[in-house]
Amino acid sequence: SEVPSTPSTPSAPRPTTPSAPAEGPEEPYTVYMDHETGMMPKWTLHDTFAQSSLVAVCTITGEEESFYIQQDTGTRIYSQKTAVVERVILGEAPEIITIRQPGGTVGLRTEVSESQPTLRVGTTYLLFLMKPDAGMGRYTKGDYYMIVWGRNGSYEQMPQGHFASTKGVKLEEADLVVPEGVEPYSLREDRLNKYAEQLSRGQITREAYDQKVAALDRYAVILEENPDY
Repeated sequence: SEVPSTPSTPSAPRPTTPSAPAEGPEEPYTVYMDHETGMMPKWTLHDTFAQSSLVAVCTITGEEESFYIQQDTGTRIYSQKTAVVERVILGEAPEIITIRQPGGTVGLRTEVSESQPTLRVGTTYLLFLMKPDAGMGRYTKGDYYMIVWGRNGSYEQMPQGHFASTKGVKLEEADLVVPEGVEPYSLREDRLNKYAEQLSRGQITREAYDQKVAALDRYAVILEENPDY
């Protein structure tokens, strides 16, 4: 099976933060933070497993909670819901997990991430998830998961028993086998290995290496007060 995806490490998109009208909004408004394109390379199911800390069948149970996060690249709205883990295919997980996605509504402002799936309460999905274990100025500390490659890492369970993505990709029971040699993904370990390789090849200096390693412990922050747009 093949899973279409964007060729990037699973992560929240890195937008600049659009602002509301100059004099401030008086009515609800929507900002589109990223856009999908029809020209996407193909990624195999093996690739998707390899980028996942957890692959599980989950039923969404909790209503959405939205908030602002201050990242190195700007301020953005994120939302999260709770889910009951029905079945673990890769990795380990407690019975209930928190799933975080870019986008949501806080006050009058709605941010939409078109690359993200809509997870409906009461619906069961096969989810490929990444648990951030590094900050990089992008992720907050906390016990939560993010969907690998957005819509490409989410498959709704169909009445016939199979799982289907919004991209039209169908996964059967026979597809839900962890590929040989694949272990749960660690963002920190992946980055440390990448930086060490770049250093050994002379692609980065020791100073740049030290800066990149230090950034692993630079975490984004959930804002208690909404930004003044």
